[in-house]
Amino acid sequence: AFYRPLGEALAARGTTAVLLEPAEEEPTWEAHLAELGRAWEEHARPGAVLVGHSLGGFLALLFAARGPQGLARLV
Repeated sequence: AFYRPLGEALAARGTTAVLLEPAEEEPTWEAHLAELGRAWEEHARPGAVLVGHSLGGFLALLFAARGPQGLARLV
């Protein structure tokens, strides 16, 4: 909910922004990575940029290391 205004501002500029809240099932790295993977498969396009902040930055790094298709940059 904290980053919702950022997502709305990006959407207003024609950018697709998918904001993930912490995994509600079990708070493990695998659960977080699985949730991110599902969102990536649904929304990512070639040349996509993955942005993570704080703990999400580490999660984004772990996800990028798996080599998802379409990932152009990691921020």
